[in-house]
Amino acid sequence: MKFINGIHNIKYKNKKKSIITIGNFDGIHIGHQNLLNKACYIKKIDKYELILIIFEPQPMEFFLYDKSPLRLTNLRTKIEILARWHIDKIICIKFNNYFSKIHAEHFIKKILINKLSMKKLIIGDDAHLGYKKQGNFSFIKKLSNKYNFSLIKIEKICKNKNRVSSSLIRKYILKNNFFLANKLLGYSFYIKGKVFYRNKNNKKLGFTTVNIILKKNMLSLKGSYIVLVYFCGKKYFGLANIKNEFIFSNKKLILEAHLINFKKKIYGCLLKVIFKKKIINKKKINSIKEQKKQIILNLNKTKQYFNIK
Repeated sequence: MKFINGIHNIKYKNKKKSIITIGNFDGIHIGHQNLLNKACYIKKIDKYELILIIFEPQPMEFFLYDKSPLRLTNLRTKIEILARWHIDKIICIKFNNYFSKIHAEHFIKKILINKLSMKKLIIGDDAHLGYKKQGNFSFIKKLSNKYNFSLIKIEKICKNKNRVSSSLIRKYILKNNFFLANKLLGYSFYIKGKVFYRNKNNKKLGFTTVNIILKKNMLSLKGSYIVLVYFCGKKYFGLANIKNEFIFSNKKLILEAHLINFKKKIYGCLLKVIFKKKIINKKKINSIKEQKKQIILNLNKTKQYFNIK
């Protein structure tokens, strides 16, 4: 799989005929996976190149700024999950003021057909392309006849009469229902991040912690969570506390993880944190002594959850 950052980095017309699909693919849930599975099947039959187009920032992030929906997956995680499919190229287009004004027909003709040699376009039933979302399915269908490419529509997937969507998964996660969220994702919800050095109250508390700064556009989890942490192929059980704190004079969302039977210093290393369950703490903490007591209590709950003696 080849990752191309920016349409300007495609210098020459694609030599191979291509199948193209387009979207945000936030979370890459079972609806996205259904589309990708069908795209890979068509690729196998036709022997075409499979190209996936994504956007950075995502269109709603560009238009709504801080009011846009928070992400389930950052770009790194998205690419990591997409690597499971036989995609030949992922093209990440910078969504800016110029690109937001491109009409659907211009985008399809000048970029998808003339630059990427598209012969088939696969989209979801709710997809829209181009300026002011004018490129709905019926509009693109007319263009497919005009420019001689096949248009394939992938119907929605529903679970319990609800359409599978990134927004529904966000709703389940924020309600701490990881079971339903994971069913729609098709995998366990997780985040990845690099460990940074943070010398705060950890020595006073007497606990070894690993700390990650969370991206501001990622889904805002807060509180205490039972987690699984993967580091260098090994699995560790732990407790994660997520809260806003000032780091380097800026307010940041911090994940502070207490891992059971873990004493290593791993600054700069990449961790994968899988969320299992939220711990509800109703008591307000007013001192380091109370904080230490609460962490011990939550660590005991973590051990009970994983059946650790």
